[in-house]
Amino acid sequence: MPAVLGAGLPVEVVDTFELERRALGGGWDAASQRGALRLWTARTRHGLPVYRAHEALTDALACAELYLAQRAALEAASPETTTTLRHVVA
Repeated sequence: MPAVLGAGLPVEVVDTFELERRALGGGWDAASQRGALRLWTARTRHGLPVYRAHEALTDALACAELYLAQRAALEAASPETTTTLRHVVA
């Protein structure tokens, strides 16, 4: 097996905060209500369950579920467009 030390790891990053900001109208004014873009507020808006906050595994799961809900909302708003990770990141 060849050594791959120093090789980069190609990773796509999804920012659920940015996706929620876009969903609220795209501008910072759209989310001007204090706390509108907080993880737990966004989860409530998408009808997701409440979890105990600030535990690494739980927060990771909460973000993953939020991403899936955001993706479903994007698909529902634009069914003619296939929503892939590349579409969301763009």
